[in-house]
Amino acid sequence: SCLEAIAIFEAAEEEDRPGKWHIEDFHIARALTHLATAYTAVGDFESALAAQRVELKRTSNTAGKVEVLLRTGNLEMILGHFRQAEKSYVDAIAVQSELRRDERDFWLIPHVQLAMLYQLEERFDRAERILDDGFADIEQTRAVLAEHNAGLGMHADDLRVVAFTTMTLFQMKAWTYFGQGRFDEARRVAREVLAYLETERTRTSPTI
Repeated sequence: SCLEAIAIFEAAEEEDRPGKWHIEDFHIARALTHLATAYTAVGDFESALAAQRVELKRTSNTAGKVEVLLRTGNLEMILGHFRQAEKSYVDAIAVQSELRRDERDFWLIPHVQLAMLYQLEERFDRAERILDDGFADIEQTRAVLAEHNAGLGMHADDLRVVAFTTMTLFQMKAWTYFGQGRFDEARRVAREVLAYLETERTRTSPTI
């Protein structure tokens, strides 16, 4: 069905008709996403990766491209193509850095995926540096959003998501310390994450 949808929209894309809506590219990209998901579900990772690469060529430098690059990197990781995966994650970080901070998808954390790759390769020093870069970046985002929200009187939902993102980076930092044998530091960071999550759970739990 995805292949049929892609063929239909590609045919429409080639038409030079008056008043044409330029939405075919969007629909093709979405079909490619579903196609890659379908291939992944049956373990055909090579075909999934091929679909993602085609989608990547159709995606502009937006938060959407960050997501496609991360999915591409994840498939490269599954297939054991570590250097290609590394390039996808590095490209995702670069694309994200070009976006305005209030336009980013705060659930996407390319620094984490890249750090995971380095951890698997036991390149813990490099993983630590990447996570430090991620911390610096997310702190700048937090400051920009705080000022933006204060100026407009907006709610702070984005700031909460950024806080969860920060905790994800902290968890990865704990595992990096653990891999380096720095167990006291790993335990300290893990406890900080646990304390934050417990505070969030208590704050958001309904009162009975």
